[in-house]
Amino acid sequence: MSDISEFLKYAEFNKANKKVMGWLKTTLSNYVKKNEVQIVEAEHIIDYLCQNEVVKINMMSYPQAVKKSEKWTLMLQKQADKIIEKPDDAKVVFDFKDGFKVVQLIGKNAFIREGKLMRNCVASYFGKDTKIYSLRDKFNNSHCTMEVS
Repeated sequence: MSDISEFLKYAEFNKANKKVMGWLKTTLSNYVKKNEVQIVEAEHIIDYLCQNEVVKINMMSYPQAVKKSEKWTLMLQKQADKIIEKPDDAKVVFDFKDGFKVVQLIGKNAFIREGKLMRNCVASYFGKDTKIYSLRDKFNNSHCTMEVS
């Protein structure tokens, strides 16, 4: 993929600041001209950059961004592992009978844990007038966060 327009749209959707957009337009753009970039990997880097203030971002290479975003993910997962969801924090609304289920997030712990596991801002939705659902596997790990207004 030599066109980064989809990555730029993703970054804009995630409210990337000017520094992040500049890094994408230069560093990422130059990298994808010479290398195959996985969409999931690039979007993960964008998530990391949008949620963290990176000092000297203009000097960070794409491989360095990969390593930093992976380290960030491990940190979030460790934080999420420490959050104990109580039985009334989430309610099963659909069971696929294969280990996967859809749960509605109800309690604060469920919102915080979901946000850390999925690297999103869903924790800020706790207490708001919206319904949030999560696709969970048999280990209660999140795979998708959904909002219904």
